[in-house]
Amino acid sequence: MAELKRNISKHFLRWKSKNERRPLIVWGARQVGKSTSIAQFGNAQFRSLHTFNFQKEPSLKAIFHEDLNPSHLVQSLSLIRRREITEQDLIFFDEIQECPEALTSLKYFAENLPSQPLIAAGSHLGLVKNEAAFPVGKVEFLSLHPLTFFEFLENFEPETADFLKAQELLLPDPVSEFYHQRALHWLRIYLCTGGMPEVLNSFKSNSEGDDERKSAMAAREIQLRLVESYQSDFSKHAGTVNANHILRVFDNVALQLGRAQDETVKKLKFSNVIPKKKGFEAIEGPLTWLEKSRLIIKASIANRFEQPIRAFTAQNYFKAYLFDVGILNAMLNVPVESLLLEQLGQFKGYLAENFVAQELYSVFDKPLISWSERESEVEFIISRGSQLCPIEVKASKRSRQAKSLDALIARYHPETSFKLTGQNRGYLKERKIYTLPLYWVSKICEPNSTNLSSVE
Repeated sequence: MAELKRNISKHFLRWKSKNERRPLIVWGARQVGKSTSIAQFGNAQFRSLHTFNFQKEPSLKAIFHEDLNPSHLVQSLSLIRRREITEQDLIFFDEIQECPEALTSLKYFAENLPSQPLIAAGSHLGLVKNEAAFPVGKVEFLSLHPLTFFEFLENFEPETADFLKAQELLLPDPVSEFYHQRALHWLRIYLCTGGMPEVLNSFKSNSEGDDERKSAMAAREIQLRLVESYQSDFSKHAGTVNANHILRVFDNVALQLGRAQDETVKKLKFSNVIPKKKGFEAIEGPLTWLEKSRLIIKASIANRFEQPIRAFTAQNYFKAYLFDVGILNAMLNVPVESLLLEQLGQFKGYLAENFVAQELYSVFDKPLISWSERESEVEFIISRGSQLCPIEVKASKRSRQAKSLDALIARYHPETSFKLTGQNRGYLKERKIYTLPLYWVSKICEPNSTNLSSVE
């Protein structure tokens, strides 16, 4: 089976080509493909790849307890592998969160042996208790998320991906209806599979007979297994009591998303999530654990549309989404047939909104911003240069007036607004609203073409 193409490979090449290169830390949720992507890069771009997994080889930790001198460490690691490690090779520290001393050693690699290429990865780096272990200012960071929709499309129908990516965004006329319909077809599949590499490999290996239902059912089995592995992780990294609370919060985020009957996901409710406990304080710890493990995405809700917009948010007033829409559907036990045959409506509101949140988070890699004022709500706010830019998400294919977006425009007069739907591209000149297909959300976020950035 051909390897899935990932955009992170471009970032790896940029890192390798730097004159002043620091050790690189890659982080992301479990099973998003960190180890595989690094291994592919190391094998392709270096004489040899030397992988040291602190979870599978706990005895490695003893080396770092004794000495953090990078030259001595390289000698010891060479002895363990019985192979010379040189500056022509890539050292890969996997599951580095299991050895805080190894994290600390990256500082000394940066200071005393910068010529040695070194990449580290971990799934729970945000949970490392010893903050002193983090080599702040001495390393570079790179995040890996589930495959975005365009990464998915590049692997399954690259011709459509290339056509859509080549189109200019801010034009009033529709794009080719043929390619628009092809993209919508693949978006339905993506909402079913999500972007987890193992799930997509399963879908790909079972899709030779063009039976999408069969392929999706096989992928669903992988999704359910991944959900079980995440639940097992809670106990391993958080203890039994905390694990039960984390599990309840994790499940409840999915359940509250699924209960959204209209097209707008509401703020996360705290009552009855953990038995006999009420209020934000009851779930703050488990929620933070899930956020740092990159299993949920938070979107703070601002009550004003002004800069600095984060000043108009509250710690206990936010929405929460899952990191992968396919995992969300598996947790909610949404039948794959319903997703593939549009039996939930074209794209049910919570699916469309979670998809957009996932795409935005993969670009900005920080908590998102929503807006709610009086009776109006707009799903996401991003920045375009110094200007705030609202993004309304409408699941329906039919063109409907975005009343909340109209209220925001009437009150604050943004330079540009976007409405993401199942429709083809269009432009409402009098209100400066670009209507764009849902699958183009990542194109809104291209800094080179639109000068957009995450809200600071």
